[in-house]
Amino acid sequence: MDDKETCCNCMEITNEAEFDSEGKAYCLICSSAYLKVCSDCGITFDHRDNPYLDSVRSERCPSCADEYFRCASCGALCAPSDEGQDGVCFECFQDEEKLIRGYHDNPNLHFLPDNRHSLYFGVELETDNFRHLGLVARELYALSNDEHTFYLMEDCSLSSGIEIISQPATLAYHQTQFPWREITRTVRDYNGKSEDTPTAALHIHFSKEFFRPHLKLRTLKLIYLVEKFWDNILPFARTSNYLLERSAKRYNDSNLLRYKPSRRKYDNLHRNYDRLHAINLHTETPTIEFRLFRGTLKTTVILASIELVDLLARMAKRLSIQDCQSATWADVLHLAKGKQYCYLSPQLEALLIKQQKGVDLCLTTSES
Repeated sequence: MDDKETCCNCMEITNEAEFDSEGKAYCLICSSAYLKVCSDCGITFDHRDNPYLDSVRSERCPSCADEYFRCASCGALCAPSDEGQDGVCFECFQDEEKLIRGYHDNPNLHFLPDNRHSLYFGVELETDNFRHLGLVARELYALSNDEHTFYLMEDCSLSSGIEIISQPATLAYHQTQFPWREITRTVRDYNGKSEDTPTAALHIHFSKEFFRPHLKLRTLKLIYLVEKFWDNILPFARTSNYLLERSAKRYNDSNLLRYKPSRRKYDNLHRNYDRLHAINLHTETPTIEFRLFRGTLKTTVILASIELVDLLARMAKRLSIQDCQSATWADVLHLAKGKQYCYLSPQLEALLIKQQKGVDLCLTTSES
């Protein structure tokens, strides 16, 4: 009986036992049914001890099987050596790196439409708080027409987010053809946030070409109008205190249109103030940047914001210095009723009604 073993499974006594890595004996029938050799480490184990039923991990012992993970981007089951970063496989991590451009890694410009308009708008929508960037990056890139419509960029001000940057497009193109609804829906589908985080902003660029040949004077008039109507614009812009203090500051210069020639005044602003102001003069592209808006995933708010920049830019171009100085917010509301501002006018009128009813419109806290 010295060569006999009792099967740990069926309790039969056998002289032809097989053993697992812990030294437990199995008769030939039970060993054939239950014992496996781990394809990773080579130990013999009872496959019933492995809780995983999928084909990849079922061939591994429990210890090795636990090391495998399911990619949060593509869903594939991957070996530990295939991990890229943040729970995605190396292949998806590389794809994500390709889809999301580095900061200021801009692609070639595509004007929408390319018919020699002088006023194009480039929109930067910051989105944040994604659990995994790979999946949403793939979905958004699929909407971008190979970056001919928009592209994705990383931004150091975001914790786990993507900056969605449009190619330059006319106001009409943004209103009727740009895929804003599909973009915002995709961001929401992957639990991304914009207005619900105090750090995400909405920046709108427009071409300096629109202000030529009097670029400096018209830029000063734009800054003047924004400063003059600051308290009216701010509730619409919904800007958080964090953004106001960090990246959308006021110039607070009451003499923008007085005393000095426009060229000298513009040069002083450009020299003495950084780019982190509501109107940024330090862009790396031939544009003026409007930085006052808080981020949003509401398509109507995005379009109304573009319309407001269009309206203020046209006022700065067409009004004389004296007209800018005498203009009232009622004048702005009247101009906003123009047929090209189908999103802006209703929102400004709704804000005005709330103001008249005494509703608190202070939306500058991080919780707003």
